Amino acid sequence: MSTSRTITNFFFTDCGNGQFSCKQCGRARKQSPGTGYTNLMSHLATNHPGFRETYEESQRSFGQSLEAHGFVDQRTMEIFKWME
Repeated sequence: MSTSRTITNFFFTDCGNGQFSCKQCGRARKQSPGTGYTNLMSHLATNHPGFRETYEESQRSFGQSLEAHGFVDQRTMEIFKWME
């Protein structure tokens, strides 16, 4: 099961200052820090109804980790590599 965080990282670009740009349609969305991903997930559900299938298919097709796509920050990557 994919988390809201991984899905929004896949579909949105963080533009800084709480602004995110949808990679599908280019619309800018605002997301306040510490409020979760509700606004971004709402955008996907409203404007891109098949987003979950698109995400899952992408993960199956490429068979790569999120690290390979650049979705994992440096600190998380270091912790993961330490655990391997």
